[in-house]
Amino acid sequence: NIVLSIAVLHHLSTEKRRVSAIKEMIRILKPGGLMLVYVWSQEQEEKSSRKFPNQDMLVPWHFSDSMKYKEDEKYITEKNYEPKHGYRIESKRSTVLQRYCHLYKHGELESLFEKLDGCEPIKSYFDCSNWCLIVRKNL
Repeated sequence: NIVLSIAVLHHLSTEKRRVSAIKEMIRILKPGGLMLVYVWSQEQEEKSSRKFPNQDMLVPWHFSDSMKYKEDEKYITEKNYEPKHGYRIESKRSTVLQRYCHLYKHGELESLFEKLDGCEPIKSYFDCSNWCLIVRKNL
């Protein structure tokens, strides 16, 4: 079987939480099963518009009104609407929320898995400004 973790681990704020999530992914894998993990990289590709000066940051997420459900429309379009954890850009009809991200450095994702029993990292690579790892659960 396979476990996919795409753009998840970098939103967990402590190493303890990340390790706990990884242990759970390993637990649900069958022996010999594979896991694919993608996390945001602090080292961004040259063409990327994102630059991360720190490993732990709040990164803006632009949530367009067009992404909301129709029943939410009345609430979103009320005058003086201001989200609790972000701000409105009325000209773009969007809400900007801040999300926590831990940006991984080269080798950091592998080192998390190497601390754990029951699995073996088999391939690490860089793809679209993400660090990626394929892991196999031991038999």
